[in-house]
Amino acid sequence: MRKDNAGDTAFDDASGQVSGMWVTDRAPMRDAGIIISIMVDDAAGTVERIRAAGGEIFRAIDPNEPEIFAWFRDPGGNLLGIYQEPNG
Repeated sequence: MRKDNAGDTAFDDASGQVSGMWVTDRAPMRDAGIIISIMVDDAAGTVERIRAAGGEIFRAIDPNEPEIFAWFRDPGGNLLGIYQEPNG
């Protein structure tokens, strides 16, 4: 997380390949439709970081699912996802 030149909250991933900013003057995408998911190396750890940053877990990781994913609401109320590639 960082502030851009205009003072708005922006973000960059650890690889420097993905960056963006939070737009606050639009209605949040609150309902499940197309879920934009962010690929992560550690879904469980990412869920904890989401919570710590003020996000709400909307659909937790289900150990019975073949895919490792969770849905969350960011502090603006938008519904997003994380995804971890299964091992093997």
